[in-house]
Amino acid sequence: MNVLEYSHINIAGYTAGAQFCRVLHEKGGLIIYVHHNIKFTNIDLSEYCKEKDFEACAIKLTITSINICIITKYRSPTGNFNFFSTKFGQSTPIII
Repeated sequence: MNVLEYSHINIAGYTAGAQFCRVLHEKGGLIIYVHHNIKFTNIDLSEYCKEKDFEACAIKLTITSINICIITKYRSPTGNFNFFSTKFGQSTPIII
């Protein structure tokens, strides 16, 4: 999906918290929806992403005094598995 396609997706009571949009390839991409009553912060993982090989997005939720990170990662079936497995562990050192 691209940015324009994401803008047409609306789920009542939810906000798009984070997303990864493809630029070079069609289809694919990621999005995390957050209920409108939950405070969140977008975590920028763009430096780790490469279309089809490693796509990721993340948010930090703040629920009462607890911080929770949600990270979603994806590799296309035609993506480079070695690139994905190398980057998989590198995108998690997030400072909260």
